[in-house]
Amino acid sequence: GRGLEKPSVVDELLDVVSNPGKPAYEMASDSPLVLHSCDYANLRVGHSAASLWNVQCDLERKWENLQLAAERLRDGLDAMGKETHVALGDVKQFIEGVQEERRRKGRRGKKRLAAAMIDSREAGDKKGAKSDSPDYLDETKKTDLISWSQALSVMHTSLSLRPSPEGPKETLHLPLMERSRGTTYEEKVEAILKSQDGKSKRRERYEDNVIKKRKTKEEDKQFYEKMLQQGGTGM
Repeated sequence: GRGLEKPSVVDELLDVVSNPGKPAYEMASDSPLVLHSCDYANLRVGHSAASLWNVQCDLERKWENLQLAAERLRDGLDAMGKETHVALGDVKQFIEGVQEERRRKGRRGKKRLAAAMIDSREAGDKKGAKSDSPDYLDETKKTDLISWSQALSVMHTSLSLRPSPEGPKETLHLPLMERSRGTTYEEKVEAILKSQDGKSKRRERYEDNVIKKRKTKEEDKQFYEKMLQQGGTGM
């Protein structure tokens, strides 16, 4: 959702011939996922007025608590921006520290990607240093105090960076298809079958699963026909 990958990456990942190994990545948070409308053949779910009333009350209570919590946090962020102050010299030191960390990450690895990102950011650094007011590079003003909201504006102009839920550490994005790959299913099976431990537990479990999965097409058809016939009114 952040636009870091092209939509075509989905087709590339589904092409298991060209890409048999899964690239290394972390699973996205499930917090934004919502599922509430499901339809099944031959199944109609009924509800009682009492059960729906209880569910409604529970959801109303949770919604109210979360709304209040969100407003308290928003008020805290707004108050911090207006009521807290920081020295310009400290802001300058923070910006230079982030810039140095970006350079260090670029030297340590992923040089081609990091160099491109650093070049674009440093162009923004120079542009921001000239256009932003007050001028945090002015040594005569390093003890001057500015509000935290002003400091955030200076940081964003200079670094294209804002505080985020991911935390204070900034990570450089490496394209998904350029990352290291995990072991494929075929490689894992080959390792199990070539194991020098004889009849290991892993090999026994694998062979048992192979036997269980040996079903004829007719058996599969009967299974799915039975599943389709199951259901009820739910009343």
